[in-house]
Amino acid sequence: MHVMGRVVEISEESIKIERTVRDKVESMEFILEKPLADIALNDLVKIDYTEKDGKFIVVKAAKVLTSRKKEVVPAQVKSLHDGRK
Repeated sequence: MHVMGRVVEISEESIKIERTVRDKVESMEFILEKPLADIALNDLVKIDYTEKDGKFIVVKAAKVLTSRKKEVVPAQVKSLHDGRK
């Protein structure tokens, strides 16, 4: 299973995220088998996990990189229409 959310707490043993589901904020806490070196508070993350004895165990965690839409410059828009009738 996997889930995406924003990191609100992190330690060497666990990570807690918040995510929005149907306009409600939901918190989830996961057990870490090893510390996560490159994840910090407020990072948007995707966590792959399994459930064991009612606890969520992290299998893999990674930052989610958000892409920014490229802004079209008006001069470029004009050049797309040049030559059309």
